[in-house]
Amino acid sequence: MSDNQVLDEIKTRLDLAETIGKEVTLKRAGSTLKGLCPFHTEKTPSFVVFPHSNTWHCFGCGEGGDIFSFVMKRENLSFSEALHLLARQAGVELRKPDEADIAAAQEREQLLALLSTAATTYHQWLIDGERGGAARNYLERRKISPATVEQFQLGYAPPQWDGLLKTLTSRGIQPAALEKVGLVIARENGGYYDRFRHRLLFPIRDPQGKVIGFGGRALDDETQPKYLNSPQTPLFDKGRVLFGLDVAREAIRKADNVIIVEGYMDVLTAHQHGFQNVIASMGTALTREQFRTLKRLTRSLVFALDADQAGSTATQRGLERAREALDQKTVPVITSRGLVRQEHEVDADIHVLVLPEGMDPDDLIKQRPAQWQQLVQSALPVVDYLFSRAIRDFDPQSAKAKSHLTEELLPVIADILDPVQRVHYLQKLAQLVRVDERVLDQQLARTRRHRAGTAPATDEEEQVQASMAFGLEEYCLFLLLVRPALFETVEQYGLTDSDFQRVENREIFIALKNRGPEAISLHDNPLDEEAFIESLDSIVANHLRNVIRAYESQPPIPTENLQSEVEVAAQSLRLRNENKELSEITLILRTVSEEKAPSEKENALWTRIVELHRSIRSREQDLYSRTYAGHVERYRQSA
Repeated sequence: MSDNQVLDEIKTRLDLAETIGKEVTLKRAGSTLKGLCPFHTEKTPSFVVFPHSNTWHCFGCGEGGDIFSFVMKRENLSFSEALHLLARQAGVELRKPDEADIAAAQEREQLLALLSTAATTYHQWLIDGERGGAARNYLERRKISPATVEQFQLGYAPPQWDGLLKTLTSRGIQPAALEKVGLVIARENGGYYDRFRHRLLFPIRDPQGKVIGFGGRALDDETQPKYLNSPQTPLFDKGRVLFGLDVAREAIRKADNVIIVEGYMDVLTAHQHGFQNVIASMGTALTREQFRTLKRLTRSLVFALDADQAGSTATQRGLERAREALDQKTVPVITSRGLVRQEHEVDADIHVLVLPEGMDPDDLIKQRPAQWQQLVQSALPVVDYLFSRAIRDFDPQSAKAKSHLTEELLPVIADILDPVQRVHYLQKLAQLVRVDERVLDQQLARTRRHRAGTAPATDEEEQVQASMAFGLEEYCLFLLLVRPALFETVEQYGLTDSDFQRVENREIFIALKNRGPEAISLHDNPLDEEAFIESLDSIVANHLRNVIRAYESQPPIPTENLQSEVEVAAQSLRLRNENKELSEITLILRTVSEEKAPSEKENALWTRIVELHRSIRSREQDLYSRTYAGHVERYRQSA
């Protein structure tokens, strides 16, 4: 049974009126039930249960919701506590994967604790006694300060085959657990031996700062490979983690910019010299998962990889993956026929720092920190870098070379939506290959038409499925996750947790609200998405993951449209619920006898009806004014 099915089954098995009736004396009033509100003092009933929708609402204090919200408020319980209570009452067994999830979470915590112990042990071996002398000498030669050693908790693995193995097993840790996190390797004839030996160790951490693996640098020329990383484990995936991100996160957010280098030492040196927004790709081209992690912090990236051919190739691969992984911004483009076509461009600012020949970031920062700063500020836009790289060995006399250069650079130019910039680079390419610009322009037009017409049908299917599965509530929450500062906007439109009818959505909204002032500040601080999800109950967390997955599969929302999108979502949600409230009040008043004079409560309901009609009309006018027809009408009125 899925999470949604569990919640629906509980609501089906438990009668809302019967559950509330244990706390509140309810009397039949037409198709509704009325009673004195248990949440505020009153003498005449304002508390109404609507059996047909399985909801309740108090027209006195404004509280309302479903069976979960009632039990949570009445018993002062969390959603998780209310879920388990009502599941027991309904005889619904909570899904078994929850237990597996708990077991997996417990095992994960044990493995994290093991790696933390290993990191502490390695660190002590580095800073204490004679055994870490070679590693300390290496760090001294590389001018890494003791403060940086402490900040990154650098360590040393001794040359013995079983140094760590003996130390940790003597503390009761099983060799199989050490193998599971990649610290030891099983021998073919039985037994184990240490993976890292006579190496300087760099603990690799997740964004929350927990050790999930290690990178080891050989301390002699004979040992190969020079750098050795932990293998793939339940905690460590080289394609998902970025070295130094845990200590660089706040600096990246503050600078709204991240500098991507290649090696561990590059990161250490950069941070030691005050360049805090630097992280490392650990010697490989960045993956889609790594870019998705970065885009939660910033959309401004500077590649600063080594100037050799390998570094240049890695940069090229990284840029290609960036263009695939980063969100694409939908932009309306007016065609020559006056029609509007939606095109896409990478919603990111990508630059490349070209290092001096023969120097890596570590060398440059130590020797010429001012030049490093200047190179960061003058980093080339990605198109200029790709041009400079493509023409490095270009032979203008070779027809084959001209064709190859055109094939390589035309797709890059095709991605540029700004017509002035696109013409600029097209002219530049035409001059390089000495071909009539009109010929290239025709080929460019074919490339752009081809790209515009190749949207996979599966994307449309995913969008339809997403729109069927999730509605206005989920869309509003997704916008708030994308930009938490928009929380102020939805509150200005009067949106509260009671506007979310689905209990999971209500819990997410409350959790967002309870994050504190930083969540609703004017500062556009990105949400630490995974940490936020992990703070939720498992059913709510799974629901939120599905929401994020559904909306991330759809075309991204242009950044400049987020404000208006959330305004429309908030207005539409309030409009939906005000219409619902109007229907409920109308239903209640129908049950009142026309022979007797209306009571004070009934007069208040009639007043509320007037207020609702005004509010509904105002919201409908606002939403209409945002439509194309509304724009046209406003234009005609002003003409």
